[in-house]
Amino acid sequence: MTNTSRIGSAAVWGLAAAAMTTSLSIGLAGEENANRAPTGEVEFQKQKWVSYADKAEVTKYKDKDALHVTTKTGGMVMLDGVSFGDGTIECDIAKGPFTGIFFRAADAQHADCVYFRPQNAVPGAKALDGTPGRDRVVQYVAWGDPKTEWAYLRKTFPGKYEAYAGVPGDGWFHVRLEIKGRQVKVFVNDAKEPCLTVEETLQENRKGKIGLWAWDGYFSNFTFKPSEDGK
Repeated sequence: MTNTSRIGSAAVWGLAAAAMTTSLSIGLAGEENANRAPTGEVEFQKQKWVSYADKAEVTKYKDKDALHVTTKTGGMVMLDGVSFGDGTIECDIAKGPFTGIFFRAADAQHADCVYFRPQNAVPGAKALDGTPGRDRVVQYVAWGDPKTEWAYLRKTFPGKYEAYAGVPGDGWFHVRLEIKGRQVKVFVNDAKEPCLTVEETLQENRKGKIGLWAWDGYFSNFTFKPSEDGK
């Protein structure tokens, strides 16, 4: 039977109003795969999430109940007790500069990740190196090897692991990942065609933990659905 787990509304978060501003002091985690070490936990819908962020708190952002994750160089919140291989993962995402979803994590240092740079979608935006940001909105990386991180992939395989996506600079947009074998398709909002397709993921792990990753991002309505065959 297919299992579905959801995070989103205030009831689903299952947190009392008094806990809405509770935050966790955690270690750093960066786009360059900094060393990650958990020091806290968060409970949503009676599910335990392990946090690796400086701060993980439930709040409101643009009229949605959301999980706000902040860390100086990137932080993650990992859903505990879930082993995910093939299937779909969906989430509403807002803000940046780097905000996304990771999957098939062996641990906090080794995972596949799809993340967004929403600020690059704004007309005329420039990437950090001063080049046009338009084609650098959505990015795939695999943590754990310098040759599968964004800088090496951009230099060695330009345009293969990052692409344009029509998302707002600081507003909400919906993301759906379709994961099958080594292929990952990334869809935004109601698009019929993916904004990015990765034909061969770069991490060896084919099953593992899932979660959320951001420098300063908001998440809502998180769902995942493993494939029918259980892979």
